[in-house]
Amino acid sequence: MSHGGVLLTVGGSDPSAGAGIQADIKTFEVMGVYGASVITSVTVQNTVSFIRRYDLPPDLIRSQIRAIMEDMDVRLAKVGMLGGSDVIKLVAEELSGFRVPFILDPVIKSSTGGVLLDTDALETLKTELLPHAYLVTPNIPEAEMLTGIEIRAIEDERAAAIAIKKIGAENVIITGGHLEGADLLLDQDGRFSTIGGELGLIEGDWHGTGCTYTAALAANLATGKSLIDAANAAKRFVVDAMRFAHPVGKGLIPLNHAGRLIRDRDRYLVLEDVKAAVDEVLRHNFVPFLPEVGSNIAVAIPGAATRDDVAAVSGRIVRCGNRAVQVGPVEFGASDHIARVILAMMRFDPAMRACCNVRYSDEIIRACSDIGLEMAEFVREDEPEGERTMDWGVRSVIERLGHVPDVIYDLGGMGKEPMIRITGKEGKDLVSKVVKLIGALES
Repeated sequence: MSHGGVLLTVGGSDPSAGAGIQADIKTFEVMGVYGASVITSVTVQNTVSFIRRYDLPPDLIRSQIRAIMEDMDVRLAKVGMLGGSDVIKLVAEELSGFRVPFILDPVIKSSTGGVLLDTDALETLKTELLPHAYLVTPNIPEAEMLTGIEIRAIEDERAAAIAIKKIGAENVIITGGHLEGADLLLDQDGRFSTIGGELGLIEGDWHGTGCTYTAALAANLATGKSLIDAANAAKRFVVDAMRFAHPVGKGLIPLNHAGRLIRDRDRYLVLEDVKAAVDEVLRHNFVPFLPEVGSNIAVAIPGAATRDDVAAVSGRIVRCGNRAVQVGPVEFGASDHIARVILAMMRFDPAMRACCNVRYSDEIIRACSDIGLEMAEFVREDEPEGERTMDWGVRSVIERLGHVPDVIYDLGGMGKEPMIRITGKEGKDLVSKVVKLIGALES
């Protein structure tokens, strides 16, 4: 497909913004391509149910298409909800007349239960529009309706893809959210490929996965990716949008189309936060605070789930001569000990995302008290069998207090150095406590 230009989406409006035109435009926007739209129908739906639809007059749809085509450089179109036979014929005529390649997402029913394609229009779709499509992306039920083939195994899916290609489409992708989470691609050269995914591993009842997938695929094609690469990237986009989604209504969960951007933003901000925190601490005399195993400063992204969501100093902060030095760069996944402390804190209080470990001494404990830091201790000998020390220790302190204290410490054990852990909401908050502590110890 060609680079640049404008992407056009033709389809229905969803006032809940989880699917249809709204989902397409959101997808185009966050993927860095310009999206224009032609509305074919106004639906009345929310996350719970589909209430009604109002199909726009064909002449109004035609006028919308021509207004865009005569003004903008439309390189690729995505066609979704069309409603009836008249509109299908109209869209086929207009896209052919303007020589615009298009992806057909043959939506027949909405995930909220609405009928989006008239029963007598299915044959029109197959004869008038589908044969001209660069790509057709039905899900399993849609592929069954298009071909009459009952799909229960991969062999059935392949047979359905072949049948759809025989109708005339250049390429076919049967999306497999309804069959083990994988998609099946049959390309214009007759080759089959599997588009992997994790959709089946993410729990939830979703709204708009099909629209979002096809829109992301179109955006990837428009920016120059091959079909197989565009499809794989689109699948990853949908998985990200599901991971970062949260309920906004009482029913199905719309995707968070900006999830990937939010994640990347959060990771960048956390990296910068840790770098600034380390720089600030190293401007002071941090040597008296260094444990034998070294110190670290770590901050997690919001919603962190694993150590790979926690940024820290690779190689830790150690003593070199009479100075404290940063061994390696700030990276995600660089900490285990402090990352586990933070993840345990966040399970109780998601806002507590930062931690620094320092040497245990009676003097430092007194300094913590002098500057008003709340402290709590756990005893390693009390750890139940089968528990991980940091997970259990931090959890036991928080459960006892009902909140996360400023300082969590222990006196060590067999082969384990005593340690003080200073907590905070972010790097800036954490460092303010550490710097006050340094000043208190020096005074």
